[in-house]
Amino acid sequence: MKFKRTIFTFAFILSLFTLIYALENNVRNPSVVWISLEKESIGHLEYATDITAYIASNHNITYGISDKFLLQSFQKLFRVYLQNPNPDKTGDLKIANANMINIKIGYNLSHLGNPTQLTMRYRADKCGFHNVSLALREHELYNAAEMFIENITACIMKLISGTNSSYVFIGTDHGLSLVTFKAAKKISPQAKIGIIVFDEHVDIHGTKNENNIVGKENVFGKLLIEGYADYVVFLQASESAKEWAEHSVDKNFTKYDIFKKMEIYSDRELMDGRWQAALSNSIRNMKENGVTNIMISIDMDVLPTRYTGFEYSIMAPAIAAIRFGNNRSDPSFAEIEEGFSKGLEPVEIKNYIRHIKYQTAINNIKFGVADGSTIILGDIQELLPKQDLNNETAKAAKQVVKFFAI
Repeated sequence: MKFKRTIFTFAFILSLFTLIYALENNVRNPSVVWISLEKESIGHLEYATDITAYIASNHNITYGISDKFLLQSFQKLFRVYLQNPNPDKTGDLKIANANMINIKIGYNLSHLGNPTQLTMRYRADKCGFHNVSLALREHELYNAAEMFIENITACIMKLISGTNSSYVFIGTDHGLSLVTFKAAKKISPQAKIGIIVFDEHVDIHGTKNENNIVGKENVFGKLLIEGYADYVVFLQASESAKEWAEHSVDKNFTKYDIFKKMEIYSDRELMDGRWQAALSNSIRNMKENGVTNIMISIDMDVLPTRYTGFEYSIMAPAIAAIRFGNNRSDPSFAEIEEGFSKGLEPVEIKNYIRHIKYQTAINNIKFGVADGSTIILGDIQELLPKQDLNNETAKAAKQVVKFFAI
């Protein structure tokens, strides 16, 4: 009898694992909203015309560079140039599926003179064109940017509502996460959203008490202050980024209560299997703080430095050296070796997401934000096809999209 019970138990466990495997491997992949942002502003650190012109005219760019980290950066940048010497040529995304929505956004911003000159435009699959040319005083930029983002979000809502699909947003700039989480709030205004962010940096830099013009550097500070997010957990930040997080907000910042709704884990703190306990504890904290829905935001700079298709990549030190020279006293985290975390391979990100789904389930929190059959799960940001060697980063993003599947 005991032997029969053992056989029955073994058969039951085997069938359970078989069922789980079948469900995981036959679930429908999420649809993709691809948002491409073309920025034309002074100081932007993307592979662009002035960078390629410099490389084209300086064939010995690595000669005489003694800093190994900077040398490695220049070598990667030169390989990107050989692959794509025309900065206007759009790289191959290599991630498209049958259910992809394309949004193209662009702006031209010039601070040369007063008032500031700003031109904004967007084009979507079915939303047509929207062009704005404005001459704005500095304090007027906030309202113009907010209206622009609101129009783009409304466009996306028109495209995804009632589609019986789950969505992952993919974009070229982490500031575009504002669109992701504004859309989530439109789908479910009552949702209390917790965001788990995979990022080498803590994107609250320069956050002010109000009127925050969205950018990659402050997007999560803005989301917390304006109520689109109720709790944010940063995973895999570099030690330097974590150390300077509380010192990176605006010098007159007073709303330090946002740090009570924020947790930051460096890559070192998550090593040796410690990430599971840390993540489980964070999700329990979210639950205790009233979070009802958890979403994920992945900055592709969380991948190891062999990947290049994101903005703050291993190429950033070389780009900054070309743009600004080598003698600046205040390089960004992206330009110094201490500003880089070890990075996570796609399969490691998969393990994290599996654990997040498990913990949301046992804590009675919903994964993603839904309105009937339409679900927004989160986003993947900083994917730049133009500077992606052999499409390796896009291939990694394609894998990660599947990990969101529910």
